[in-house]
Amino acid sequence: MGARGSRPAPAAAQQKLIIDDPEPTTTAVDGISIAAAEGCDRCVLSVAPDISTSTVKLTREFGDISFGECKKFEDDEKLVREEKLAFPDFKARLLAGRYYDFLSNKTHCRQVQLDDDTAKKVIDMATFTANKASLQGVRIRKISSGGFSQDTKIQITPSIPLKMAVSVQAGPPRDIIVKRMTLYHPCPMRIENVQYDAVLSLNDPVLSGPGDVIVLVPLVAGSADTSSATFMSRILGNLTQLLEPDPVTGLYPQIDAPTGADWTLNTLLPTDPETNAVQSGIFVWEGTPELERYVAVDTPSLRRTSWRRKNNPAPLYVMLEKPLTMANSDFSSLLRFPVTPPEQAIHGMLQGSLTYKCGPSEGTAPTGAVRENFRSRCDPFMPNYTKNYGYSPETMFRAVFNILIFVAMGLGVWAALILVGDLRADQFFQSMSFLSLIHI
Repeated sequence: MGARGSRPAPAAAQQKLIIDDPEPTTTAVDGISIAAAEGCDRCVLSVAPDISTSTVKLTREFGDISFGECKKFEDDEKLVREEKLAFPDFKARLLAGRYYDFLSNKTHCRQVQLDDDTAKKVIDMATFTANKASLQGVRIRKISSGGFSQDTKIQITPSIPLKMAVSVQAGPPRDIIVKRMTLYHPCPMRIENVQYDAVLSLNDPVLSGPGDVIVLVPLVAGSADTSSATFMSRILGNLTQLLEPDPVTGLYPQIDAPTGADWTLNTLLPTDPETNAVQSGIFVWEGTPELERYVAVDTPSLRRTSWRRKNNPAPLYVMLEKPLTMANSDFSSLLRFPVTPPEQAIHGMLQGSLTYKCGPSEGTAPTGAVRENFRSRCDPFMPNYTKNYGYSPETMFRAVFNILIFVAMGLGVWAALILVGDLRADQFFQSMSFLSLIHI
Protein backbone atom coordinates (compact mmCIF):
# COMPACT_ATOMS: atom_id res chain seq x y z
CA MET A 1 0.00 0.00 0.00
CA GLY A 2 1.31 3.40 -0.84
CA ALA A 3 1.80 5.97 1.82
CA ARG A 4 -1.01 8.45 2.07
CA GLY A 5 -0.15 12.07 1.33
CA SER A 6 -0.39 14.45 4.28
CA ARG A 7 -3.30 16.86 4.29
CA PRO A 8 -2.46 20.57 4.09
CA ALA A 9 -2.84 22.46 7.34
CA PRO A 10 -6.07 24.50 7.48
CA ALA A 11 -5.60 28.18 6.76
CA ALA A 12 -5.65 30.40 9.79
CA ALA A 13 -8.91 32.29 10.19
CA GLN A 14 -8.56 35.88 9.08
CA GLN A 15 -8.88 38.28 11.97
CA LYS A 16 -11.66 40.84 11.51
CA LEU A 17 -10.49 44.45 11.64
CA ILE A 18 -12.67 46.71 13.79
CA ILE A 19 -12.42 50.49 13.37
CA ASP A 20 -14.41 52.99 15.44
CA ASP A 21 -14.28 56.51 14.06
CA PRO A 22 -13.90 59.15 16.81
CA GLU A 23 -16.81 61.44 17.48
CA PRO A 24 -16.51 64.60 15.34
CA THR A 25 -15.61 67.77 17.17
CA THR A 26 -17.56 70.97 16.70
CA THR A 27 -15.62 73.87 15.22
CA ALA A 28 -16.02 76.77 17.62
CA VAL A 29 -17.55 79.91 16.09
CA ASP A 30 -16.88 82.95 18.26
CA GLY A 31 -18.43 85.57 16.03
CA ILE A 32 -20.95 86.28 13.28
CA SER A 33 -20.97 88.95 10.59
CA ILE A 34 -23.09 90.05 7.66
CA ALA A 35 -20.26 89.33 5.23
CA ALA A 36 -20.14 85.65 6.29
CA ALA A 37 -23.91 85.12 5.99
CA GLU A 38 -26.24 84.33 3.13
CA GLY A 39 -29.30 86.44 2.43
CA CYS A 40 -32.52 85.60 4.27
CA ASP A 41 -34.77 88.37 2.98
CA ARG A 42 -37.95 86.42 3.68
CA CYS A 43 -37.06 85.59 7.28
CA VAL A 44 -39.49 87.17 9.75
CA LEU A 45 -39.40 87.17 13.56
CA SER A 46 -42.66 88.27 15.15
CA VAL A 47 -44.22 88.56 18.59
CA ALA A 48 -47.67 87.31 19.52
CA PRO A 49 -49.47 90.55 20.47
CA ASP A 50 -51.18 91.40 23.73
CA ILE A 51 -49.75 88.44 25.68
CA SER A 52 -48.40 89.45 29.09
CA THR A 53 -47.45 87.79 32.32
CA SER A 54 -47.79 89.56 35.67
CA THR A 55 -45.31 87.42 37.66
CA VAL A 56 -42.05 85.62 36.96
CA LYS A 57 -39.99 83.28 39.10
CA LEU A 58 -36.28 83.94 39.43
CA THR A 59 -34.00 81.07 40.32
CA ARG A 60 -30.55 79.65 39.79
CA GLU A 61 -29.31 76.08 39.65
CA PHE A 62 -25.91 74.55 40.01
CA GLY A 63 -24.28 73.41 36.81
CA ASP A 64 -25.29 70.03 35.46
CA ILE A 65 -23.30 66.97 36.41
CA SER A 66 -22.88 63.85 34.31
CA PHE A 67 -24.06 60.44 35.46
CA GLY A 68 -20.44 59.25 35.54
CA GLU A 69 -19.34 62.13 37.78
CA CYS A 70 -22.16 61.40 40.20
CA LYS A 71 -21.30 57.67 40.25
CA LYS A 72 -17.63 58.36 40.99
CA PHE A 73 -18.22 58.19 44.75
CA GLU A 74 -19.66 54.67 44.54
CA ASP A 75 -16.96 53.55 42.11
CA ASP A 76 -14.06 54.83 44.22
CA GLU A 77 -15.51 53.38 47.41
CA LYS A 78 -15.64 50.00 45.67
CA LEU A 79 -12.04 50.38 44.49
CA VAL A 80 -10.88 51.04 48.06
CA ARG A 81 -12.63 47.88 49.28
CA GLU A 82 -10.98 45.94 46.46
CA GLU A 83 -7.63 47.46 47.46
CA LYS A 84 -7.24 49.13 44.07
CA LEU A 85 -7.30 52.66 45.50
CA ALA A 86 -5.51 53.86 48.62
CA PHE A 87 -7.80 55.04 51.42
CA PRO A 88 -5.79 58.28 52.03
CA ASP A 89 -6.41 59.27 48.40
CA PHE A 90 -10.11 58.49 48.76
CA LYS A 91 -10.31 60.55 51.96
CA ALA A 92 -8.44 63.47 50.39
CA ARG A 93 -10.93 63.60 47.52
CA LEU A 94 -13.81 63.45 49.98
CA LEU A 95 -12.41 66.34 52.02
CA ALA A 96 -11.92 68.37 48.83
CA GLY A 97 -15.62 68.02 47.94
CA ARG A 98 -15.01 66.06 44.75
CA TYR A 99 -17.69 63.43 45.40
CA TYR A 100 -21.45 63.44 44.83
CA ASP A 101 -24.10 60.91 45.82
CA PHE A 102 -27.40 60.10 44.12
CA LEU A 103 -30.60 61.46 45.62
CA SER A 104 -33.65 59.24 45.82
CA ASN A 105 -35.17 60.79 42.68
CA LYS A 106 -32.13 59.70 40.61
CA THR A 107 -32.33 62.97 38.66
CA HIS A 108 -30.09 65.01 40.98
CA CYS A 109 -26.92 64.45 42.99
CA ARG A 110 -25.88 65.98 46.30
CA GLN A 111 -22.29 66.89 47.05
CA VAL A 112 -20.96 65.00 50.11
CA GLN A 113 -18.20 66.09 52.50
CA LEU A 114 -16.75 65.22 55.90
CA ASP A 115 -16.84 67.83 58.64
CA ASP A 116 -13.66 68.45 60.63
CA ASP A 117 -14.72 66.44 63.71
CA THR A 118 -15.80 63.39 61.69
CA ALA A 119 -12.66 63.57 59.56
CA LYS A 120 -10.51 63.07 62.65
CA LYS A 121 -12.34 59.80 63.46
CA VAL A 122 -12.14 58.39 59.92
CA ILE A 123 -8.74 56.69 59.51
CA ASP A 124 -9.61 53.61 57.42
CA MET A 125 -12.47 51.97 55.57
CA ALA A 126 -13.96 50.46 58.74
CA THR A 127 -14.22 53.83 60.50
CA PHE A 128 -15.53 55.42 57.28
CA THR A 129 -18.34 52.88 57.09
CA ALA A 130 -19.21 53.51 60.75
CA ASN A 131 -19.42 57.29 60.16
CA LYS A 132 -20.87 57.30 56.63
CA ALA A 133 -24.24 58.50 57.91
CA SER A 134 -22.51 61.66 59.18
CA LEU A 135 -21.57 62.83 55.68
CA GLN A 136 -22.76 66.37 55.04
CA GLY A 137 -24.79 67.25 51.95
CA VAL A 138 -23.68 70.57 50.46
CA ARG A 139 -25.00 71.42 47.02
CA ILE A 140 -27.39 69.72 44.61
CA ARG A 141 -26.76 69.39 40.89
CA LYS A 142 -28.94 68.05 38.11
CA ILE A 143 -27.79 64.97 36.20
CA SER A 144 -27.42 65.82 32.53
CA SER A 145 -25.13 65.21 29.58
CA GLY A 146 -25.93 68.44 27.75
CA GLY A 147 -22.87 70.28 28.97
CA PHE A 148 -24.63 73.66 29.29
CA SER A 149 -23.99 75.87 32.28
CA GLN A 150 -26.79 76.67 34.72
CA ASP A 151 -25.13 78.06 37.81
CA THR A 152 -23.87 81.14 35.92
CA LYS A 153 -27.29 81.99 34.47
CA ILE A 154 -30.28 83.74 36.02
CA GLN A 155 -33.33 81.70 35.14
CA ILE A 156 -36.56 83.64 34.55
CA THR A 157 -39.78 81.59 34.35
CA PRO A 158 -42.98 83.44 33.36
CA SER A 159 -46.10 82.31 35.20
CA ILE A 160 -47.70 81.92 31.75
CA PRO A 161 -45.45 81.21 28.73
CA LEU A 162 -44.95 83.98 26.19
CA LYS A 163 -45.25 83.37 22.46
CA MET A 164 -43.37 84.32 19.31
CA ALA A 165 -43.03 82.96 15.77
CA VAL A 166 -40.33 82.82 13.10
CA SER A 167 -40.56 82.21 9.36
CA VAL A 168 -37.45 81.19 7.43
CA GLN A 169 -37.31 81.90 3.67
CA ALA A 170 -41.07 82.46 3.45
CA GLY A 171 -41.78 79.09 5.01
CA PRO A 172 -44.68 78.48 7.39
CA PRO A 173 -44.32 80.20 10.77
CA ARG A 174 -42.74 78.12 13.53
CA ASP A 175 -44.23 78.79 16.94
CA ILE A 176 -41.83 79.78 19.71
CA ILE A 177 -43.19 79.04 23.18
CA VAL A 178 -41.03 80.95 25.65
CA LYS A 179 -41.31 78.87 28.80
CA ARG A 180 -38.09 80.10 30.39
CA MET A 181 -35.60 82.89 29.80
CA THR A 182 -32.00 83.05 30.98
CA LEU A 183 -29.84 86.10 31.59
CA TYR A 184 -26.05 85.85 31.68
CA HIS A 185 -22.87 87.67 30.75
CA PRO A 186 -21.08 88.26 28.48
CA CYS A 187 -22.69 87.70 25.09
CA PRO A 188 -21.45 84.30 23.79
CA MET A 189 -20.98 85.57 20.20
CA ARG A 190 -19.32 88.63 18.73
CA ILE A 191 -21.47 90.55 16.26
CA GLU A 192 -19.35 92.33 13.66
CA ASN A 193 -16.30 91.86 15.95
CA VAL A 194 -18.08 93.42 18.96
CA GLN A 195 -18.86 91.37 22.08
CA TYR A 196 -21.77 92.95 23.92
CA ASP A 197 -22.17 93.07 27.70
CA ALA A 198 -24.81 90.39 28.25
CA VAL A 199 -27.56 88.40 26.58
CA LEU A 200 -31.18 87.54 27.36
CA SER A 201 -31.99 84.11 25.94
CA LEU A 202 -35.66 83.49 25.16
CA ASN A 203 -35.61 79.73 25.78
CA ASP A 204 -32.33 78.08 26.72
CA PRO A 205 -30.40 75.02 25.48
CA VAL A 206 -30.75 73.34 28.88
CA LEU A 207 -34.52 72.99 28.50
CA SER A 208 -34.92 73.18 24.72
CA GLY A 209 -35.48 69.98 22.80
CA PRO A 210 -34.68 69.13 19.18
CA GLY A 211 -36.40 71.45 16.74
CA ASP A 212 -37.02 74.22 19.27
CA VAL A 213 -36.16 77.85 18.58
CA ILE A 214 -33.87 79.91 20.83
CA VAL A 215 -33.90 83.72 20.48
CA LEU A 216 -30.80 85.59 21.68
CA VAL A 217 -31.17 89.27 22.60
CA PRO A 218 -27.80 91.03 23.07
CA LEU A 219 -27.72 93.66 25.80
CA VAL A 220 -25.54 96.66 26.66
CA ALA A 221 -25.42 98.68 29.86
CA GLY A 222 -26.80 102.18 29.45
CA SER A 223 -29.69 104.49 30.18
CA ALA A 224 -32.61 103.29 32.26
CA ASP A 225 -35.02 105.47 30.23
CA THR A 226 -35.69 102.90 27.50
CA SER A 227 -38.47 100.37 27.11
CA SER A 228 -36.03 97.43 27.17
CA ALA A 229 -34.36 98.72 30.36
CA THR A 230 -37.80 99.08 31.98
CA PHE A 231 -38.65 95.53 30.94
CA MET A 232 -35.46 94.21 32.58
CA SER A 233 -35.61 96.37 35.73
CA ARG A 234 -39.01 95.02 36.76
CA ILE A 235 -37.53 91.57 37.34
CA LEU A 236 -33.91 92.22 38.32
CA GLY A 237 -34.33 94.17 41.55
CA ASN A 238 -33.62 91.13 43.76
CA LEU A 239 -30.68 89.51 41.96
CA THR A 240 -28.44 89.64 45.02
CA GLN A 241 -30.62 87.04 46.76
CA LEU A 242 -29.39 84.47 44.24
CA LEU A 243 -25.69 84.92 44.97
CA GLU A 244 -25.47 82.29 47.73
CA PRO A 245 -27.33 78.97 48.19
CA ASP A 246 -29.39 78.21 51.27
CA PRO A 247 -27.03 76.66 53.87
CA VAL A 248 -29.73 74.22 55.01
CA THR A 249 -31.10 72.90 51.71
CA GLY A 250 -28.05 73.51 49.54
CA LEU A 251 -30.30 75.07 46.89
CA TYR A 252 -30.62 78.61 45.62
CA PRO A 253 -33.84 80.37 46.66
CA GLN A 254 -36.73 80.96 44.30
CA ILE A 255 -37.93 84.55 44.06
CA ASP A 256 -41.37 85.62 42.88
CA ALA A 257 -41.04 88.95 41.06
CA PRO A 258 -44.19 90.90 40.11
CA THR A 259 -43.95 92.52 36.69
CA GLY A 260 -47.31 94.22 36.14
CA ALA A 261 -50.05 93.52 33.64
CA ASP A 262 -48.24 95.23 30.74
CA TRP A 263 -45.04 93.15 30.86
CA THR A 264 -44.90 91.81 27.29
CA LEU A 265 -42.29 91.00 24.66
CA ASN A 266 -43.61 93.98 22.68
CA THR A 267 -42.14 96.13 25.46
CA LEU A 268 -38.75 94.45 25.21
CA LEU A 269 -38.42 94.15 21.44
CA PRO A 270 -38.92 96.89 18.82
CA THR A 271 -41.93 95.68 16.84
CA ASP A 272 -44.11 97.00 14.04
CA PRO A 273 -47.45 98.09 15.56
CA GLU A 274 -49.41 96.57 12.67
CA THR A 275 -47.61 93.31 11.91
CA ASN A 276 -45.83 92.77 15.26
CA ALA A 277 -42.68 91.87 13.29
CA VAL A 278 -39.44 92.61 15.15
CA GLN A 279 -37.90 95.73 13.62
CA SER A 280 -34.26 94.69 13.76
CA GLY A 281 -31.76 92.86 11.64
CA ILE A 282 -31.61 89.19 12.62
CA PHE A 283 -29.12 86.37 12.21
CA VAL A 284 -30.50 82.84 11.85
CA TRP A 285 -28.53 79.60 12.06
CA GLU A 286 -28.85 75.95 13.03
CA GLY A 287 -27.20 74.52 16.08
CA THR A 288 -25.03 71.46 15.76
CA PRO A 289 -27.41 68.47 15.74
CA GLU A 290 -27.14 65.41 17.93
CA LEU A 291 -25.08 62.58 16.48
CA GLU A 292 -25.45 58.83 16.77
CA ARG A 293 -23.00 56.03 16.10
CA TYR A 294 -23.89 53.58 13.34
CA VAL A 295 -22.26 50.67 11.51
CA ALA A 296 -20.97 52.09 8.24
CA VAL A 297 -19.17 48.95 6.97
CA ASP A 298 -19.63 45.35 8.05
CA THR A 299 -17.83 42.67 6.01
CA PRO A 300 -16.12 39.40 6.99
CA SER A 301 -12.83 41.29 7.20
CA LEU A 302 -13.85 44.78 8.34
CA ARG A 303 -16.35 46.34 10.70
CA ARG A 304 -16.33 50.13 10.83
CA THR A 305 -18.56 52.40 12.87
CA SER A 306 -19.00 56.09 12.23
CA TRP A 307 -21.27 59.01 13.18
CA ARG A 308 -24.35 60.50 11.57
CA ARG A 309 -27.05 63.04 12.39
CA LYS A 310 -30.07 61.81 14.27
CA ASN A 311 -33.47 62.21 12.69
CA ASN A 312 -34.32 64.85 15.29
CA PRO A 313 -34.06 68.35 13.80
CA ALA A 314 -31.36 70.60 15.20
CA PRO A 315 -32.24 73.61 17.36
CA LEU A 316 -32.67 76.87 15.46
CA TYR A 317 -31.06 80.07 16.74
CA VAL A 318 -32.26 83.61 16.02
CA MET A 319 -30.13 86.54 17.20
CA LEU A 320 -30.86 90.25 17.01
CA GLU A 321 -28.20 92.26 15.18
CA LYS A 322 -28.50 95.40 17.32
CA PRO A 323 -28.22 95.26 21.13
CA LEU A 324 -30.91 96.53 23.47
CA THR A 325 -30.27 98.53 26.63
CA MET A 326 -30.36 97.45 30.26
CA ALA A 327 -29.89 99.85 33.17
CA ASN A 328 -26.34 100.33 34.45
CA SER A 329 -27.45 99.37 37.97
CA ASP A 330 -28.94 96.06 36.75
CA PHE A 331 -25.79 95.26 34.83
CA SER A 332 -23.65 95.96 37.90
CA SER A 333 -25.73 93.41 39.82
CA LEU A 334 -25.34 90.89 37.00
CA LEU A 335 -21.56 91.27 37.07
CA ARG A 336 -21.52 89.75 40.57
CA PHE A 337 -22.40 86.40 39.00
CA PRO A 338 -19.75 84.20 37.35
CA VAL A 339 -18.93 84.54 33.67
CA THR A 340 -20.64 82.02 31.37
CA PRO A 341 -18.10 80.39 29.00
CA PRO A 342 -19.32 80.52 25.37
CA GLU A 343 -19.08 76.75 24.93
CA GLN A 344 -21.40 76.31 27.94
CA ALA A 345 -23.88 78.95 26.79
CA ILE A 346 -25.23 77.74 23.43
CA HIS A 347 -24.87 74.97 20.85
CA GLY A 348 -22.09 75.10 18.33
CA MET A 349 -23.09 76.50 14.94
CA LEU A 350 -23.74 74.10 12.08
CA GLN A 351 -21.26 75.01 9.37
CA GLY A 352 -22.78 76.86 6.41
CA SER A 353 -26.14 77.55 8.07
CA LEU A 354 -25.69 81.26 8.94
CA THR A 355 -28.17 83.62 7.26
CA TYR A 356 -29.08 87.28 7.80
CA LYS A 357 -32.13 89.50 7.36
CA CYS A 358 -31.55 93.25 7.52
CA GLY A 359 -33.74 95.55 9.54
CA PRO A 360 -36.23 97.99 7.97
CA SER A 361 -33.86 100.96 8.22
CA GLU A 362 -30.69 99.14 7.17
CA GLY A 363 -29.05 100.06 3.88
CA THR A 364 -26.98 96.96 3.25
CA ALA A 365 -27.47 93.22 3.41
CA PRO A 366 -25.24 90.17 3.35
CA THR A 367 -23.21 88.66 0.59
CA GLY A 368 -24.90 85.45 -0.41
CA ALA A 369 -23.67 82.17 -1.83
CA VAL A 370 -22.68 83.93 -5.07
CA ARG A 371 -21.30 86.92 -3.17
CA GLU A 372 -23.90 89.36 -4.46
CA ASN A 373 -24.01 92.84 -3.03
CA PHE A 374 -27.60 92.98 -1.77
CA ARG A 375 -29.09 96.41 -1.21
CA SER A 376 -32.31 98.13 -0.24
CA ARG A 377 -34.70 95.58 1.31
CA CYS A 378 -32.36 92.56 1.10
CA ASP A 379 -33.88 91.50 -2.23
CA PRO A 380 -31.64 88.59 -3.35
CA PHE A 381 -32.51 89.26 -7.01
CA MET A 382 -31.06 92.79 -7.19
CA PRO A 383 -27.83 93.16 -9.25
CA ASN A 384 -24.42 94.14 -7.95
CA TYR A 385 -24.69 97.62 -9.46
CA THR A 386 -27.25 100.40 -9.85
CA LYS A 387 -28.42 101.65 -13.26
CA ASN A 388 -29.74 105.21 -13.68
CA TYR A 389 -32.01 105.78 -16.66
CA GLY A 390 -32.67 109.44 -17.83
CA TYR A 391 -31.93 112.60 -15.86
CA SER A 392 -33.21 113.72 -12.53
CA PRO A 393 -35.13 117.05 -12.27
CA GLU A 394 -32.24 118.58 -10.37
CA THR A 395 -29.80 117.71 -13.18
CA MET A 396 -32.15 119.18 -15.81
CA PHE A 397 -32.55 122.44 -13.87
CA ARG A 398 -28.80 122.86 -13.47
CA ALA A 399 -28.22 122.30 -17.21
CA VAL A 400 -30.86 124.86 -18.30
CA PHE A 401 -29.60 127.38 -15.74
CA ASN A 402 -26.00 127.08 -17.00
CA ILE A 403 -27.15 127.54 -20.64
CA LEU A 404 -29.09 130.70 -19.74
CA ILE A 405 -26.09 132.17 -17.95
CA PHE A 406 -23.86 131.42 -20.96
CA VAL A 407 -26.33 133.07 -23.40
CA ALA A 408 -26.71 136.13 -21.15
CA MET A 409 -22.96 136.57 -20.89
CA GLY A 410 -22.58 136.27 -24.70
CA LEU A 411 -25.26 138.88 -25.39
CA GLY A 412 -23.72 141.20 -22.84
CA VAL A 413 -20.30 141.01 -24.43
CA TRP A 414 -21.77 141.50 -27.94
CA ALA A 415 -23.74 144.55 -26.83
CA ALA A 416 -20.71 146.05 -25.11
CA LEU A 417 -18.57 145.68 -28.24
CA ILE A 418 -21.22 147.35 -30.41
CA LEU A 419 -21.70 150.24 -28.03
CA VAL A 420 -17.99 151.07 -27.80
CA GLY A 421 -16.96 149.93 -31.27
CA ASP A 422 -17.30 151.23 -34.79
CA LEU A 423 -20.94 150.18 -35.05
CA ARG A 424 -23.44 152.44 -33.32
CA ALA A 425 -26.26 151.14 -31.18
CA ASP A 426 -28.95 152.26 -33.59
CA GLN A 427 -27.24 150.33 -36.39
CA PHE A 428 -27.16 147.27 -34.09
CA PHE A 429 -30.87 147.49 -33.39
CA GLN A 430 -31.60 148.18 -37.08
CA SER A 431 -29.65 145.09 -37.99
CA MET A 432 -31.61 143.10 -35.42
CA SER A 433 -34.89 144.44 -36.90
CA PHE A 434 -33.68 143.57 -40.39
CA LEU A 435 -32.89 140.03 -39.32
CA SER A 436 -36.31 139.75 -37.75
CA LEU A 437 -37.94 140.83 -41.00
CA ILE A 438 -35.99 138.27 -42.94
CA HIS A 439 -37.21 135.51 -40.57
CA ILE A 440 -40.75 136.77 -40.96
